Amino acid sequence: MFLYAILLVLPALIMTSEAIVIPLTDDELVKQAFDYLDTNRDGIIDRTESEEAFAKGLDANNDGQITIDELAPSVIEHFRKLRTAV
Repeated sequence: MFLYAILLVLPALIMTSEAIVIPLTDDELVKQAFDYLDTNRDGIIDRTESEEAFAKGLDANNDGQITIDELAPSVIEHFRKLRTAV
């Protein structure tokens, strides 16, 4: 009886969980990553906020600041790799 009940409920649970998961666009992923790193919310990432980002060479114009446009290619590539790994 328990197994029968699980079999009846399982499709509803699957539909519910799939309906809740809404994939983010590349722009949304970049914005979330940028906002996470830009801890003082000044619109740029400096070395005090993420030394790792500078170590990865994300400051494309070497001005000591990483903008959202400089961060975007790295974030998009990272999440594309994650999507294809699944």
